[in-house]
Amino acid sequence: MHACQSSIRFQRSDAAAKAYAKYSDQSVWKMKTPTFDASSKSEYNSCPIKAVVLLMKPTIMTLVTPVQLQVLEYPSKYLDVRMDLKGILQILAKMPFANTASRPGSARPPSKVLDFCGKKMSLSASQTRIKASKSLTVAEMECIDCSGGKIQVSVWDDAITKLKKIPDGEGITCIGSTALREDKDVKLSLWDSAHIIRGGAVAQSLTGLDSSSISTELLTAAFVPSHAPIDVAKPAHPTCAAALVEAIGCTEDKVFQFNRAFLDAPTREEALYTKDKRLFVQCRLYDRTGCVDVDVISSAVPAPYGCTDESEIKRKLLDGTLESQLFR
Repeated sequence: MHACQSSIRFQRSDAAAKAYAKYSDQSVWKMKTPTFDASSKSEYNSCPIKAVVLLMKPTIMTLVTPVQLQVLEYPSKYLDVRMDLKGILQILAKMPFANTASRPGSARPPSKVLDFCGKKMSLSASQTRIKASKSLTVAEMECIDCSGGKIQVSVWDDAITKLKKIPDGEGITCIGSTALREDKDVKLSLWDSAHIIRGGAVAQSLTGLDSSSISTELLTAAFVPSHAPIDVAKPAHPTCAAALVEAIGCTEDKVFQFNRAFLDAPTREEALYTKDKRLFVQCRLYDRTGCVDVDVISSAVPAPYGCTDESEIKRKLLDGTLESQLFR
């Protein structure tokens, strides 16, 4: 249901023409053993999902023929989101978001794409807001689920028209919604590009949910940098940027070892400190396999700049000599 890029590595001069003819417009394909291009650069990728799929071995692509009606219809049916609203918001609170302050010239706000399933309880009246000198229409939708979680989602422009056609109290699945970090809070939004789907086992169960029989709690995803020290005496797991970007969060601290990596860290004061003046830096780690966004916290912050402590960081900020260092 998400849009993502795909690529083919050509070894013959006619390979591009053959690929263009093979993957024709409106054709449907089944994918097995998908392989991702670790060398792709996400900054040049405008798709919601930044991973790039290789359409070549070991990825196996099979054309769906017109006689396979059930398979052809599958993409337009539904998607069941198994994680409840509480679980989704808990993950968002821990996820690193790209820091635009560390990317000179970048105007795109830090965001993530996610799916969620909820019972639509209400949709407020539309209002007009000005964003980036553009006039936009926004309404607030309230959703709950069987866990008692309640969320508020900002619905923009044409997505409002889609939701107005769905009665209050019906379970829906929202594919390709956006989570945007504003300061420490994460805001959820539905834009025109999102898919709002009716039907599916999870959504249908929420339609039948008696909302008066459960107590609900408004969920937020407030991000607070950790004060807790990390035990670096544990065995280190050798890894690379491409592997770490695909890793799923764990319940305990793990130590990873990178070889010949570079941390692209911001050098402006406002990007080095939280509002309560604690060291916290969001930056990007590069190695030969690609890149991954990382958070550097507390006493670890001086290291990417080749500094011994916070006082040296402040001194270099004042004299304009603060810069990132290469790790070998």
